[in-house]
Amino acid sequence: MEPGRAGSEARESLTLELKSLRWPSPGSETMDQPSCPECASLLDLNQPDEESPGEFLAICSSCRLWYLLGGPSEEGEMLLLELPSLAAVLKMARGSEQGGSGRRVPGRARNPRAR
Repeated sequence: MEPGRAGSEARESLTLELKSLRWPSPGSETMDQPSCPECASLLDLNQPDEESPGEFLAICSSCRLWYLLGGPSEEGEMLLLELPSLAAVLKMARGSEQGGSGRRVPGRARNPRAR
């Protein structure tokens, strides 16, 4: 088996609906650390790939949502995409195996103690 090819035969495509927003918000004059759109807590920024300096994994330690933060665009804005939980993606995959399609995948489970 070739390196990097493990499980490639089992790949399948899923269509996901992702929530996105621009950061900083239009009209904002500052570019402080981004906050969670769900609970307004500051996001913890992680840069998993040094070769991609404009891409971050942003995690909210309060409500446990994960985001992909990328950019900046020509206008200086960055895009914040809410990532679905693994459980939600697996549920969607099981639904597609049973012939389901066009279903929305919800985001990560919220921390009930966050509010």
